[in-house]
Amino acid sequence: MVSRVKWTDTELIVAVKHYLDMKYSKIFKFDKTDDNVIECHRILSLLPNNNERSIGSINYKIMNIASLDPDCQVKVFGNAGFRDGMIWNKYCNNQELLMKDYEESILSPIILKEYDKSCCVSGMNDSMFLKTTPIVPFKFETSISMSPKNRLCFAPIYDVAYSKGYFTINTDYTIQFSSCMDMVSDKIYNMYFKPYEGELISLPNNKSCLPEKAFLDYHREHIFIE
Repeated sequence: MVSRVKWTDTELIVAVKHYLDMKYSKIFKFDKTDDNVIECHRILSLLPNNNERSIGSINYKIMNIASLDPDCQVKVFGNAGFRDGMIWNKYCNNQELLMKDYEESILSPIILKEYDKSCCVSGMNDSMFLKTTPIVPFKFETSISMSPKNRLCFAPIYDVAYSKGYFTINTDYTIQFSSCMDMVSDKIYNMYFKPYEGELISLPNNKSCLPEKAFLDYHREHIFIE
């Protein structure tokens, strides 16, 4: 049965990340209504190899992870296995490594899948040359910076231009270029940018990955160069 499929390392990374989000928020509900349990379920359901974990089994797995944490503020009776402990020990004191592996193993594959392995501006579809670009920078809390709603799929030239504020995506998902485009050579501008002025970007297949409008507002107000 699907429910008996062993948890993969990728799934355990997601569980550890969301347990730590729960720990740092200092809210330990450990039930199906907890925001971190719900978000963990959403992320797992978006994975390319989706094992269809129930929200109850996810809550139980997060409790198993919590039982490994000597600093957990709530007494939890879990049944953690060897691999639960292996993944927990790898990441519990290394947030930087966790975020790096979460980005590479979870977020990037999800975003590439949801955008059909295509640049949302140009439609270029060679996954070797695609980047999953954050809308709001990484300096913000992980619930924002590591959310699929905080990612766009770009070819490298658009990744750089967007990160530097040379263009932005409006809340109606249209493309707006900066006056700084005057600094770009006519050849580059006409080839890579001009055809897309005012055009709609391609949107992800799943609405739960749709770029968050509040994040797009932040980029336009704080990163975009008018």
